[in-house]
Order: sequence, then structure tokens, then C-alpha cells
Amino acid sequence: MSTTLLPTLTFMSAFFQPMYCFPQDYARIFPVTRFPPLNVPDFSSDTIFYMPAARRTLATCIGGLACASLACALSPLDHLLFDAATHHRTGTQTVRWVTELGRMPVLASCGLILAALLSYRARNIQAICLIGIAAICTPAISHTIKNLVQRPRPPFEFAVPPYEPTWSFPSSHSANAVVIAGALAILVGRRWAHWVAFVFALMIGASRIYLGHHWASDVFAGWALGLALLVALRSFPNLRRRKSPS
Repeated sequence: MSTTLLPTLTFMSAFFQPMYCFPQDYARIFPVTRFPPLNVPDFSSDTIFYMPAARRTLATCIGGLACASLACALSPLDHLLFDAATHHRTGTQTVRWVTELGRMPVLASCGLILAALLSYRARNIQAICLIGIAAICTPAISHTIKNLVQRPRPPFEFAVPPYEPTWSFPSSHSANAVVIAGALAILVGRRWAHWVAFVFALMIGASRIYLGHHWASDVFAGWALGLALLVALRSFPNLRRRKSPS
């Protein structure tokens, strides 16, 4: 039981630690949130901020979820969770619709639309740039890791079609969900947005196991990768703001 709870608790603590420990840093890294309804203080757009709290969050999410992934891969938990998911399927079509939301083309399209609205309100393009960078970097890094690790997927006879032709580790859907949903939550800057992003990422990861497309350790590793990329995006220098016409 404790082994099962470890990845979930680590994911929750790493995902929500920025919200409670250093919310003011969001305004520094993502000034797009600086419009009146959010009541965020103004900061200079030319400063590169050193954030030890972000580094601690990065270490938490990578270390905890990487250990959880390794523990699952080296124990029967992967097979136990896989067997439990594949032998108790109900509402498969609904879960297939959910998992489709984790594909990067879908996430990037929705994310760019929301980012465009935020950029319009803030009169700069930082939100669009952030989502664009995330949409390019996340699949590139996840597929590079897949080709390096080359872990086979679960047997296709237990999976729900359509089948995935790529390697299994890590889960790209899980990483995509964390990065895009997490970035949007940071840009919105509200507590409810963090909860929505967390639930969404959890649903995408669970759907990958339920449909038989990934082992549990693949999903945990995808969450770890997504959190690492999300914190890395927060560490970028501020993009130069587009000046509004005089």
C-alpha cells in the first residue's frame, strides 16, 4: 500500500509546492499574469531571477518520481496495476476520449488558444511563447528518452486499439499533460487552476494504464519528466515584453 501511495503523494507535493512556497515568483518569470484582476505586483522584465525554491521543487519531483518509477519497474507493482486495470474495464470509450486529450497536437492547440487570450489581455506574447516552447521541447525530449531506453510496451493483446508504435518509457501523454496544463495554471495564477491541472494530469496518466498502453512506471516517469520541464520553463529569463502602441 505504501509503495502505491508514494508516487501519488510525491506527485501532489511536487506539483503544489510552488503554489504555497513561492507564488510571487510566478509573476517574475511570467509577467503575463500582471493584469488587474490577478492583483500581481509589478516587476522588472529585464531581470534574470535565481530561484532556489524552484531548484528544490525540481529535485523533489525528479528524485521522488524517479525512485517511484524504478521501484515499480523492479517490483510486481507494474504488473499488478496493469492486471487490475485491464481486467476491470468499464466505460472504455470514455477513457479513450480522455486519453486523446493528452496528445500534444490537441494540448498545444487548446493551450495556444488560451495563451493567446492571456497574451491579448497582457498586451505581450509571453504566454504564447511559453506554450510554444513547451509544445516543442516536451515531445522532443520524451521521444529521445524513449529511443535511448527502448522499453517495450505492455502486450498488445491486452491493449485497447489504436496501438502506439513507439517505445513505452516514459509516457509522453503524461508528460504533455503536466507541462501544458501546469504552464497554463501558472499563467492563470489562481489556486483552482492548479487543482484543475493536477486532476487533468492524473486522469491522463491513469488512462494510459487503463487502456493497456503503458506500465505504471512509464506514467510516473512521464509525470517526473513533465514536472522537471515545467520547473525548467520557470527558470528561463523573462522574454522581452512587446510594447503597446502609444
